[in-house]
Amino acid sequence: MKTPFIDIAFYSTGDGAFSLTMNGISAFSMLFYTQALGLDYKLAGLALSVSVFWDALTDPIMGYLSDQTRSRFGRRHIYILVGGLALATSFYFLWTIPGGIEKSGYLFWYLLIMNILIRTAVTVFYIPFLALGFEICRDYHERSILQGARSTANMIANMLGPALAWYLFFKDIGDVPSTNVVSNYQHMGTAFSIATVVLVLIVTLSTRKYIIDSRQGVAMESTNIGAFFHDVKEILRDKYSQMIYAFYALINQGCVLVASLQMYLYVYYMNFSSGEKAIAHGGTMMGFAIGSVLCPILAKKLDKKGTALFGAGLSIVGNLLLVLFFTTGVLSPTLTLSPAGVTLPIAIITFVICHGLYWMGNGILMPMTFSMVADTAEINKIETGVLKDGSYGAMFSFLGKLSLSVGLFISGNVLGWIGFVSGAATQTPQAIGNLTIATFWSGILFASLAIAAFWKYPIDKAFMVAIRQKGGEPLLPKP
Repeated sequence: MKTPFIDIAFYSTGDGAFSLTMNGISAFSMLFYTQALGLDYKLAGLALSVSVFWDALTDPIMGYLSDQTRSRFGRRHIYILVGGLALATSFYFLWTIPGGIEKSGYLFWYLLIMNILIRTAVTVFYIPFLALGFEICRDYHERSILQGARSTANMIANMLGPALAWYLFFKDIGDVPSTNVVSNYQHMGTAFSIATVVLVLIVTLSTRKYIIDSRQGVAMESTNIGAFFHDVKEILRDKYSQMIYAFYALINQGCVLVASLQMYLYVYYMNFSSGEKAIAHGGTMMGFAIGSVLCPILAKKLDKKGTALFGAGLSIVGNLLLVLFFTTGVLSPTLTLSPAGVTLPIAIITFVICHGLYWMGNGILMPMTFSMVADTAEINKIETGVLKDGSYGAMFSFLGKLSLSVGLFISGNVLGWIGFVSGAATQTPQAIGNLTIATFWSGILFASLAIAAFWKYPIDKAFMVAIRQKGGEPLLPKP
């Protein structure tokens, strides 16, 4: 049965809650810890990477727990509601730090504990939410539409939240950089927390008709610890999933490094004003959102593998153009042109377009990879008769967050390696030059490795049709 698009749209609002909180942390946490609070770069990177590593470890457990839940409210909705409200609450207290802690020796430990609480809450909310998407759309192509809509909602929330935050909460006033003012982050945290509560309630209530009483019906495995580890081992040994996981983990690694470093690029290399920061950051989100919209359209013509590879290639082109224009001396950050007496900030325009292309490529491939995970989960269900949607989605999330943890740890150290000084209003020209190289080339490197890892992925629409018809062994050769 065809899933109404209105249902897909309401479901996608859940990714808005995820986006506001996780992209808010990704965009501003390093600046908050290091510039506003004066925490050492390495300690800030450690606090973030440890919490994300914890998040990654809990994903498979949450996926298994959700799959095995037996309740008249189904396997997903209870966790979506409770986890989402906990996420909003813990996100608020990340930015609003109790008096005394900020200037004490316990700042690192407070930030570490709050980040772990946030990551626990997001696991409880997001893993069942992802699995619910598998259940809402069972059609091969509709999965691409749903994942594209989910990704688009993520970026819309990112544009209206973290991107617009530069203008709403971080206006430069006087000689003190707006990113060094603690209250700016507190106001942003409060607004995002309220919006998160609203979005969690919307997704929970609007998808009620997809609640399935799980006390009986689809086969589920034993809930003992041995069955859990057997599940994890089986999924990790799935040859098709291995390629998807490797592709996504490598792409995500590059995205984390670029996303963490680009904020410093805005401030210290491009010297953006608050409005220009909002435009530049909004441009990346717009690029990602456009990519997410194009994702299902391209999938109809190129199928899923071709679409994912196209997205990775586009992201490489975007960064290569940035390398060409800004590291070779072709453009300086302040270059303008004045045709017919109208001043055009040509360097800023070029930067926004090229950087937007990088994120557009990621916007195409990110939802596509998750759509392919749904296909591998279906293949496993046909072959084994056991539903493991939550576990497959959780393992995908686990490996993505594992790469995120590594990326955050690396980014914290990279800033030290390239010569950045924590809390300083200005940085040396050499450190800023090193920053541009690290930001542009990291995306190119990891996208290239991802393409190599994914090149022989065999599943397409004909493959899935054959699986469903046979109810067993695939007709195409295994990788």
